[in-house]
Amino acid sequence: MGEPTGARPARRMAAGGLALACAALGIAAGVGGATPAQAAAPALTLDVTPTVYVEAGADGGGGFTSTLTIGIGVTGGAAGGPRHLVVDASALAGQVVMTDLDTQDGCTAQDLVVTCDLASSVTRLSPFHLLASDTAHTQFEADVPVTASTPGASDATAHVRAVIGTPALLTAVLPERTAVPPGTVLPFSPVIGNTGDAGPRHGFTVHFHTSDTTATPADAQAFAVAGERPGNCHYAPAPRNDFWCAFPDEIAPGEVWTTDRPLAYQTRVPLMDGFITYDIRPAGSVQPSQDFDPADWVTGDGPTLTLRHIAAQQTGLSAGWLHVVADQHADYQAIGGTLHGKKGDVVALNLGVRNAGPGSLTQAGADGAFDVTLPAGVSLVKTERVAALPPGTSPGPDPLCVPRSAGVYRCAMREPLTLNGQFVLRFTLRIDRLVPATAKGAVGTVRVVPSAEAPTHDTNLANDVAPITVTGPGSTTTGGSGTSGGSGTSGGSASGGTTAGSGGATGGTTGGSSSTGGLTPDGSLASTGAGATLPAAGAAVILLLAGTAATVTARRRRPA
Repeated sequence: MGEPTGARPARRMAAGGLALACAALGIAAGVGGATPAQAAAPALTLDVTPTVYVEAGADGGGGFTSTLTIGIGVTGGAAGGPRHLVVDASALAGQVVMTDLDTQDGCTAQDLVVTCDLASSVTRLSPFHLLASDTAHTQFEADVPVTASTPGASDATAHVRAVIGTPALLTAVLPERTAVPPGTVLPFSPVIGNTGDAGPRHGFTVHFHTSDTTATPADAQAFAVAGERPGNCHYAPAPRNDFWCAFPDEIAPGEVWTTDRPLAYQTRVPLMDGFITYDIRPAGSVQPSQDFDPADWVTGDGPTLTLRHIAAQQTGLSAGWLHVVADQHADYQAIGGTLHGKKGDVVALNLGVRNAGPGSLTQAGADGAFDVTLPAGVSLVKTERVAALPPGTSPGPDPLCVPRSAGVYRCAMREPLTLNGQFVLRFTLRIDRLVPATAKGAVGTVRVVPSAEAPTHDTNLANDVAPITVTGPGSTTTGGSGTSGGSGTSGGSASGGTTAGSGGATGGTTGGSSSTGGLTPDGSLASTGAGATLPAAGAAVILLLAGTAATVTARRRRPA
């Protein structure tokens, strides 16, 4: 469908600025010595959707577009007059119904021939939308010529292929692999089925990703591309490990195909629980200027990867995946600390969890939590993040920590803990009274609570608990030993120290202050009550693509 009306003014303003800049560059070239006779004559250019798939009943998928989009430009100098655009869809008579005519840009229609008189500031438009008529024949296709003209410039002509029907190239879930040792090569073959009512006229591309993200540090990545690199596949520069392969094939409706030989990833030491995902995108159904540019990737040098037919099987996902569970563990360590102060002091202390490896849980839903039990005589003023939120994210409505009983709080880790990463929250605490070191409850604790959905298989449980101690003037630390962290005071002090790391909140802290806050991200008081539990966090399939269909939920935990 066409762009929202509100997007057009901004688009045209940007296009107008670009046109003025180009015009200015042309004048500068003339001053530099070029004569009018040497300058190229202005010429219009057209950038059109190569193929438009007209929906005819089946649900399309995989981004195969049913909208014609036309871009208009000019080369060789300025041509600022109005543009005359003609789109002749008359060859589709009896097959389609035209809707959503772009009258705002001066378009009119007569017998499926659309004429638009455009201002020079209009550089891109979707003049109409096509729907299949009741008498349309699936797989019918026709040529739709597009012509643009303007005074003082050469005309431009382009051709669009219109097809009745829409491809729906969908994928499947591959058999799960479990108890995989580090360094294992995992061969896999993607499954591709067409559940639509037309085949892709220009072929398609299959894109492969892992649960590693572009933000995953190199030493924490769970997968590496392995095996041969076919010549029709293109690989992202290191340390990224995603790649895509192009296929010219036209998969007919109802067919299921796979690759002629497996592709492969190798597991790395940090892998504990991860995913290899793949999705399908059309080739040639979007403007070339918006499509992938192979020059940005490294092309393989091996034999071409081809496709072969296989027996029909269930396909219904816009992104398929292979779930991999490794024979690996992660050592989660609690971070505690010591409060120094007298009665009435307010002290800031960083508390949380760090991952000492060797395994790394990188997918959403594997975050886990930690419980904080405050020392006797200490009360909570507020909690807050130490590290800034990742760009483009919001803290959400849920509190950072929820009370479970008097003086006991459960804090959800909001990001997976990569290798050597940590998640730390700043607790602003008030020393209401000093309790003798030998008294019951004088020492508080931070206790790791691993995710039930993605266990850490931690073999060193001794450091899953760290103490929170209090010392008064002239006294020594009360009880306990273990990992500690945090600093910052208002009338008191805290000892320990946090270390920088990836994943979660990191870094040293500045002084806390007395506050009438609560537990929520914005500082308001959270509701109290015993027995609160960490909300379940099911993982979701990461689709690193634009314009894919909605993913069918097949299980509670899916690739991130």
